[in-house]
Parts: sequence; C-alpha cells; structure tokens
Amino acid sequence: MNLEPREALARLLDGNDRYRYGESKFPRFDQARRSETFANGQKPFAAILACADSRSPVEAIFDQGVGDLFVIRVAGNVADSDEIGTIEYGVGHLGTGLIVVLGHTKCGAVTAVADGAEMHGHIARLVDNIIPAVHAVKERDPEARGARLIRLSIRANVQQSMHDLLRRSEAIAAAVNSGNVQVVGGVYDLQTGAIEWLGEHPRQADILAAGVDESSVESSHDSHGDLTHDVAGSHAKPVKKINPHAAPPDKHQPQDSHDGGARDEKKPAQGKRPSAAAKPKSENWLALGGLLGVSAAGSFGAIHFLYGRK
Repeated sequence: MNLEPREALARLLDGNDRYRYGESKFPRFDQARRSETFANGQKPFAAILACADSRSPVEAIFDQGVGDLFVIRVAGNVADSDEIGTIEYGVGHLGTGLIVVLGHTKCGAVTAVADGAEMHGHIARLVDNIIPAVHAVKERDPEARGARLIRLSIRANVQQSMHDLLRRSEAIAAAVNSGNVQVVGGVYDLQTGAIEWLGEHPRQADILAAGVDESSVESSHDSHGDLTHDVAGSHAKPVKKINPHAAPPDKHQPQDSHDGGARDEKKPAQGKRPSAAAKPKSENWLALGGLLGVSAAGSFGAIHFLYGRK
C-alpha cells in the first residue's frame, strides 16, 4: 500500500484546500516526475471514481500530480462492471488504500433521472445505476421536488455507487473488511471548488455483512438489455429485468447522511481565505477525523449522454 487511508485522505483534504483558495502548487507535473513514473511505474495513493463532467478536473481539484491519483471518470460517477473492475485493479495491483466516489453539484446525469427525462441508446443503460438513488430519496422525502430533489439525489447517488462497490466486488469488500482500504464519498461544488465530504456509507457494516451479490456480478450487463428507455415511467412500472442492485428499498439502499436542508444554501466565501479565527489550522484534521470516525458503525453511455445534453 502506498499510503494508509488516513494519510491519503489528509493529502486530498489539504490539496483541495489549496485549490479552493487559489493556492495550488501544481506538484509533480515536471519532466523529472514523468521520468520517475516511467522508470518505476505508477503508485497512486487514491482511486477516485468521478463524473466525466468537464468542470470537474480531478487532479486539479485535489492539487495532485502525475502518478498520484488513479482516476475513473464516467457520467454520473456510477459504479458498474467496468468501473468496479478498474478500481479492483487499483486496489489489488497498484496498492491504493483509499477509494473516493466523487459526485458534483448540478450533475446532468442525476438531474435527467430526477426530472424523468426520456433516455435513448446507451444512455438508458448508463443511468439505470442512478435510478435506485432517486427512488430512495423520493420514498424518504415524498415532498422533495426540483432543486431539492436533485440535491439529495446527487448525494444518494454517491452513496449508491459506494454501495455497489462494496456489494458487487469481493476484492474491494475484503480489503475494506481487513482495514487496508477505505471507501468514502463526497460532492464537489462546481462554483466554490469545495467538497462536501459524506464519509463512509452509513450502512457499510450491513452491506459488508450481507456479502457480495454474485448474481449482480454475473448478470449486470445482460440485465441492461430490457431496461426501459423512459426513466420517468420506470418508477411506477418496473421493467421485466433490472440490475439486481436496483432492488426495492432495503438495508442496502443508499441513505443520505443528512437531509440537505438549510446547510445546502450556505456557500463558503469564494476567492478569499477566512481569517485564522474563522478557519482554524486544524479544520482539515477535524474533517478527517469525522470521516474516519464513521467506520466504527460504459463509456459509450457517457459520450452519448454528454452529446445529447448539448
């Protein structure tokens, strides 16, 4: 392992702090770094499952350089077979001890599902991973509409991907159970550059105790074939075959860590670092402690989606 999960997360927290306040160092982007990683191979300290949105440049967001991060990007930051397999490679062969599922505000893929947009082509196969998250929010908060529904669904979708990583990958689940790997989620704010850290999945212990869903691993791609192209109708009229992880709400459904109320409307000041009194030096370490404390309790679709939203 390159770094312990705690150390890896601390590095991401500090890097995002620099980026957010215009103090990026743009480290390890020079010829020396390229030569080093060419000669000695890659040793990324964290794997980041992020959205393909062009406004979310992952290495820049965390102020990291060449060979630091193992980045997987797909519209909606979904965790399907290709994404899970890629992360398994990062954990098993590259020694990454931290997995971050990074959503972002104003996510077009989540918005399309929440709005009940009609999907065509490969896009329907892509967003079926997002549907359970939106359903969970609607059942938990039937009055949620518009911006609130989208906001909560973006968070729930991050947790859905965390759920899928743990539930569908024996390698990842085993690494988390052993304490060698940690899976956390966050939502990147496109406007402020800050990340709202969600911590580990709130039902992680239950998910791990349930074991890996082998049927979902074997049939995930086949089950896409009969997915309805009308996302608006999929909630009221389930299709004949859906992904096994898109089951009716149970203990494995994503749970929001909070209701996204008033705190969502409070945006940090932009472009200016708070005073020492307002932003103690230990802020990042407090955030890190909160995240780690919780542990006690394809590509075609992305291209079609981005093209169709122009």
